[in-house]
Amino acid sequence: MGGLAILIIIIAYIWSAIAISKWARRHLARRTALAISLTVFLLPFVDAVAGRMILKAKCGWQGSITILESIPDVKGIGVDYVSTDGPSYYGYQFVEGQFNEDDYERRLGNYTRRFGSPPGIYKRAELDPASGQIKIKSDIGPKALYLLMEDSAQRQDSFYFIKQRISVNERLTGREIAFFHWFRFRGGWAERFLAAFTDAGSFQGVWCGSYKEEHEKIIAMLHSALRPAPITPSSEQGR
Repeated sequence: MGGLAILIIIIAYIWSAIAISKWARRHLARRTALAISLTVFLLPFVDAVAGRMILKAKCGWQGSITILESIPDVKGIGVDYVSTDGPSYYGYQFVEGQFNEDDYERRLGNYTRRFGSPPGIYKRAELDPASGQIKIKSDIGPKALYLLMEDSAQRQDSFYFIKQRISVNERLTGREIAFFHWFRFRGGWAERFLAAFTDAGSFQGVWCGSYKEEHEKIIAMLHSALRPAPITPSSEQGR
């Protein structure tokens, strides 16, 4: 039903655009008629093109990394999600947090957070000297002094744009050590409208870059603000 409705709307718009163009050619000067015809046909895409240009500018002007302090010999950090790949993924001797893969259950092809450690109780992924493998320790207290914070409540920057703040904070005081902003363009009205009536669902918009590019920027920020200590199997106490 939705597909039929969108098809009718598209046909109606194209018919109206052709009718306006024909009227303009008959009653107006050639250049004016051409300008009106181009405007009518390009109007649905103007904000989509302009939005992507503005997004690129925002990502460059407002999305740069700000380092407020650089701390040496940091052995581990706190993150939202802990896995055995965490230490190598972030480049530290250990990572810790309140959730790991055991806290998610698979529902209809999606992973849903099911439970986590109680407040103040953490899970830590670090090298086990006996086995030489990265293992996850549960029900422990935190020892990382610094946290990677990714603002889950993405904030409305304007009608077309959403801003997410990603930062490094001191765990005990909340003091911010480094940060950058990651922007999302919600899309032009035409592409959002079309997506809403198709199987694609709502249009998710366009970010400053890919997930890989975002991760690389996070690592650059982390390693500039929290300079990793050399990774050694015997390292057990974290800064």
